[in-house]
Amino acid sequence: MAKKVIAKREVAVVTSKYELMLILNPELRESDVDKKLKEITDMIEKADGKILHEDSWGKRDLAYRIKGNRQGYYMVYNLELTNVFIAELREHLRIDKEVVRSMLIKLDDDHVYTKYDLTAEPKEERRPSRPESKRSDRNVSIKHNSTITPPKKKEEVKEKKEDKKDVNEKELDKKLDEIIGGEDLNL
Repeated sequence: MAKKVIAKREVAVVTSKYELMLILNPELRESDVDKKLKEITDMIEKADGKILHEDSWGKRDLAYRIKGNRQGYYMVYNLELTNVFIAELREHLRIDKEVVRSMLIKLDDDHVYTKYDLTAEPKEERRPSRPESKRSDRNVSIKHNSTITPPKKKEEVKEKKEDKKDVNEKELDKKLDEIIGGEDLNL
């Protein structure tokens, strides 16, 4: 039999910045959470990765249920990793039972990390206002309903309708008098 020759590809090893966010099972004790985070940091350091920042958010509510949990321990890492290790790290986090959710994203080289502040109140973000149109015929007031006429015009319209009613009534009276007073009717 002939031997199969498998060609090995050579992959260029590139170090890049990444952000890893973990949500751990809320039922873990603090000591177990610390042990799990230590395991992950050891794994990263063994693969020649550097942890630039660690930010523990603690136990927080989830936006929706994940694997039956309403809460989770949040942890954010900013890392420098080689591209060869990324697939292995993702697979390890996917298989791990204590990791409810994980997300690993690549960052720009000039990315500046800002630490999460638990004491800060959420800011109300305002949507940017729309730029005004340069054409004057596009200036439409949203507050004013163009089908409603001002009160003065309504009064004038009512008076005109009343005048028409008076004219119509007078004409009708004349016609009725002609019919009733006419010789055609025997009363």
